Amino acid sequence: MDQDRGTSLVMVNSDKGMALFEAIKNNVNWKEFSMTDARRGNPAMDTSLKTLKPNRAEFYEAIDKEPFEEVARRFFPPVPTKFTAIKRKAYRCAVLFKRILSLCKQLGLSYNAWSTFLSINFTSSKVAKTLRIPFMNTSRTVVQMNAGAKMVLKGKLIVGTKQVKKSRPETRILLENNAKMTVDGDFNVYANSYIRVFPNSHLILHGGFINENVQISCGETIEIGEGATIGRDVCIRSFDGHTIEEEGYKIAEPIKIGRNVWIGQGATILKGVTIGEGAIVASGALVTKDVPAHTIVGGVPAKVIKENVKWHN
Repeated sequence: MDQDRGTSLVMVNSDKGMALFEAIKNNVNWKEFSMTDARRGNPAMDTSLKTLKPNRAEFYEAIDKEPFEEVARRFFPPVPTKFTAIKRKAYRCAVLFKRILSLCKQLGLSYNAWSTFLSINFTSSKVAKTLRIPFMNTSRTVVQMNAGAKMVLKGKLIVGTKQVKKSRPETRILLENNAKMTVDGDFNVYANSYIRVFPNSHLILHGGFINENVQISCGETIEIGEGATIGRDVCIRSFDGHTIEEEGYKIAEPIKIGRNVWIGQGATILKGVTIGEGAIVASGALVTKDVPAHTIVGGVPAKVIKENVKWHN
């Protein structure tokens, strides 16, 4: 993994650091090491670096007495040659070719995949972005944005990630009339999931991921906090789809999911619910009321079964 870019070791030292790492780990190449192995190649973990150059004092003495050009010739490495420039250009070309090859492998020969990738990253007037290429999709990703819909990408959105590489599940995003989807941090949508934002509604993703076969039906507002870990087959629904004729009834109410929340497989989160920071929703739970921070809830309907919980991946 030596890419000659200066990074030799990354250490996660806190829960916040772990949440940040979990949010990006599917986008980078990484390998876990023990502290013993890490120390072998990173002596600066334990002691400060020694003097940078043995002739440092000599250099500063010379710069006060001699012309800069003469000092530079004596102390600085030679100016790169034409051959060095060619090598650097060849290296950059090789890196670019590798990235293009990886993109081709991901999108395949699908016209829909390439048109989606190019439209969202470069040509669509319905997309606002702060990164150069914030959107990545697979060959069976379908994105539909109706009239007045808007996608705001302030972080990377990866859609259609497959755990079984040769499988062919379809991943869908539908933004209906005047709907809005905002991605504030890197977010990964695994394959076979379906995100639907109803008219005049707003889905906000702060960073994290949803696993395979998750359904998000957003009416009003759904906000998912940074570091969210949402398991397979979860349903998050702030819109009923049909109206009940009774006084005070609302077809849609906001859902807010706090930072570093873990939602287990098959859980259902219904409208009007707030899930506090660091909470855990057990597999199969039906959440109809607010969940306090740092608790575990489970059951149908979900109830608090443990308090003062702390978890990490």
